[in-house]
Amino acid sequence: MIIKIVCAGHDNFSKLYHYDEGEYLVGVDAGVDVLIKNRLPVDLAIGDFDSAKTKDLHKKCRKIISFDPDKSRSDLELAIQHVSHNSFYVDYIANKVIENIYIYNVTGNRLDHYHAAINLLIKYTHINIKIINDRNLIYVVNSKTKFKKGKYKYVSFFPVDPDTIISLKGFKYNLENYQFKYYDTLCLSNEIVDDVAVLETNNKKVLVIQSN
Repeated sequence: MIIKIVCAGHDNFSKLYHYDEGEYLVGVDAGVDVLIKNRLPVDLAIGDFDSAKTKDLHKKCRKIISFDPDKSRSDLELAIQHVSHNSFYVDYIANKVIENIYIYNVTGNRLDHYHAAINLLIKYTHINIKIINDRNLIYVVNSKTKFKKGKYKYVSFFPVDPDTIISLKGFKYNLENYQFKYYDTLCLSNEIVDDVAVLETNNKKVLVIQSN
């Protein structure tokens, strides 16, 4: 099962969307408008809906969860919490496994929302969440990770935790037990040269950005 969370920023989702069997589509605030514009089913609409333009949401969405605008968490975080909660598994996906959670439309004009989305990747590393747009795939890892040569030409790594040590094999620029410090830009714009490249870390979080 793949969960696709569509937010209210610059719309890359409409260009990138393709159907995946068993997908679950979530509209966050005005992300609902994007799904409806594309004539897609809205499995869940969630947020305070202060920027959504679609009227009569209850007629167009299978489930709606609304919040007061004065809240301590962003609409996106509330969506992530909902789809990762035990009750969601019981009510909606039964024995299915969530393979990926993709977040769309958070890399556009509002850089504050983009930065907040990156923070959520770091906060919820235990869930397989990825931010995607037309040129980038962004996620966080904290264990040995393999990368296949393919769609994305460049791959960049940024440290998240203190005392991070990484090794890179199969890349244009390899490393062995490198002490990866905050603000370090050494691992910007690396490239995969082997069929499969490998990142190893001492169980510390590393932000990964694959780009084309």
